[in-house]
Amino acid sequence: MNELQSKWFEPDERWRYFGGFTELEKYLAEMVIKGNFHDNVPEDISKSYKTVEFIMAHAFYHWPMYDEAYNKLLRIIEMALKFKAQELGIPVNHVKANGKETPKGMKVLVDQISKAISAPGGFKRYLERATYLRNWDSHPTHHSYSGGMLKSSSAMDMINLINILFLDHRIETVSKSILKELSFDYSQFANSCSAISETDQSSYFGVYDFEIVEAYEASGQRIYLIGYHPIVEGMVKGIEEDKHTSPVFKPVSHIVR
Repeated sequence: MNELQSKWFEPDERWRYFGGFTELEKYLAEMVIKGNFHDNVPEDISKSYKTVEFIMAHAFYHWPMYDEAYNKLLRIIEMALKFKAQELGIPVNHVKANGKETPKGMKVLVDQISKAISAPGGFKRYLERATYLRNWDSHPTHHSYSGGMLKSSSAMDMINLINILFLDHRIETVSKSILKELSFDYSQFANSCSAISETDQSSYFGVYDFEIVEAYEASGQRIYLIGYHPIVEGMVKGIEEDKHTSPVFKPVSHIVR
């Protein structure tokens, strides 16, 4: 590596200590979050996300670049809201009395989209959180960064949010119908142990006292958002003393009764 290359392509040592990444291949496999979007997501969004992947990849050489990838993703969320508004026939601009148009803020779009699709409260709160993060990151008061160890999981949440946003807009009807169908089947698993899997190809892991919070159907497959207590060492004693682990929320597709 020549002198010029070494200036720009020397691995950032911080990845060694926060994540244990010393080789590019391992870093790319674990830290570049792939943009897996379903067919209803506008092509402009998937094309824009390619840039996010490239910035994440190059953050191996400069830790703060991961924050910039996340900032780009938050701007894509704003784009997604505008596409969804247009799909629903919601104007993306305010029209003033003088005929001049000004863009609507993300919060206004979230309110109007949520009302139009009868979004459940939990989904609207996800959109509101994304709006808050977008506004917060767009108006920094000082130089700061957190790096990929904090932002990678949130990036996955944002991709899931985009995918859910462009599902059939009758979200609440579909979700409530599935939940009603499952309410009896899974009520017997309250205060008991079960096994769940994130996908049909991933391994199962044990959980305790789970609840299906939301349920969706896409491409013939059901996706569940569940809340559960992880099975950990000392769990039984904790339950006996009415001390429980903090609940975890995760999207999964397979549940073993």
